[in-house]
Amino acid sequence: MKNLSLLFIAFLLLQLNKLAQDGWFWQNPLPQGNFLKSVKFLDTNIGWAVGEVGTIIKTTNGGVDWEILGSGTTNTLWAVHFVNQSIGWTVGDN
Repeated sequence: MKNLSLLFIAFLLLQLNKLAQDGWFWQNPLPQGNFLKSVKFLDTNIGWAVGEVGTIIKTTNGGVDWEILGSGTTNTLWAVHFVNQSIGWTVGDN
């Protein structure tokens, strides 16, 4: 009886886990999937994020959509800072 109870509990836990995952989708942000290390917003709409593999992305609508920008490197970028829409910098490995 004890084994049957454990089996039933395990089955319930597996079902709950499946239900918790329904409706999830990739949003890290689309279309890239690299880990991000730093984010800087100038205001509620304009911001940049940097991360692994030289990732630089920019949003102009508060993070709803992101544009991938070229960085010229595949090294990890650790921090980003902008003083206005045209002047900014990032630091990273090497």
